[in-house]
Amino acid sequence: KLRMARLLLLKDLTPIKSISTILSKIPARKNVTGPLLIKPNYSSDHLTDAVVDSNLFKILSHVYAASESIIPLEDTRVLLPSSKTTATQTDEIFTDCKSLADEHNAVFITADNIDVIDDLWGARIENKRYNSTCLGGTFDRLHVAHKILISEALLLARKRIVIGIASGPLLEKKLLKELIEPIDKRVDAVKHFIDSVQGHLDEIDVVGITDPVGPAGTDPELECIVVSEEVRAAIPSINAGRTKLGLDELSFHVHNDGKMLESGHKDSADQITGDVSSSAGRAKLLGTLLTPPVKEYSSDAPYIIGLTGPIASGKTSVAKVE
Repeated sequence: KLRMARLLLLKDLTPIKSISTILSKIPARKNVTGPLLIKPNYSSDHLTDAVVDSNLFKILSHVYAASESIIPLEDTRVLLPSSKTTATQTDEIFTDCKSLADEHNAVFITADNIDVIDDLWGARIENKRYNSTCLGGTFDRLHVAHKILISEALLLARKRIVIGIASGPLLEKKLLKELIEPIDKRVDAVKHFIDSVQGHLDEIDVVGITDPVGPAGTDPELECIVVSEEVRAAIPSINAGRTKLGLDELSFHVHNDGKMLESGHKDSADQITGDVSSSAGRAKLLGTLLTPPVKEYSSDAPYIIGLTGPIASGKTSVAKVE
């Protein structure tokens, strides 16, 4: 059972167009201790053994963008067609379907206001699936852009996925590298996310890497690399290295059609201001208490705290913490 998980069951794909309204009606939690799982009722032709319908990618992007705007503090996870997660594995259930509400003793939610989204579904574009896909990144404090990237790589893979998690020298130039979570915690977070949203892959390899290419440059079984638009330029170099080793070149897939997913104020569907990034997330941690103090407070003597850091690092905010 997924600890303190909540589940949103959608009766069909129509509610996807009103997902912002539906999400706004889910009661907020003071302390988010488990994920909010969203289970769309996918069409059977969205995912076949050979191809992925591009509209499936659009569903993921739209739902994650809406969740980042409406319920940014929730750990939202969109279940993929192969997911084996069931209602009995969750603690609280919501649905927009009356019959499902009765069946699962769920909270019934209706979308009174229909979001105006005429172009959510586009022409069907078939994306080839592969036996093995790969991707890489820092994956510090998983956010919605990470979840879309990983989900698309999962959908494109039939049997195996390899994910390289940056560590060591790859973190040296990262903004606020001191706040990046330990490699073990980031690996576990990615594994837990994958286990919770899919159920079709036989082999899942999530490994720490210390060079920019990682397994993508040397694993002979890999067939496709999933990248963001800003990393796309590295593909020729990766394939040149594989060619030197006598390996087949990797096909590639640019996630979310190369669009940056953004967060903040929602102006319209998928049009949200403010970048979604791990760096931005770490910047928000400045001035907050990350770990409890080692020394206990005693009224018998002053409790002296030393603060250090560059300009605008949060020293003033820390000094105000009571």
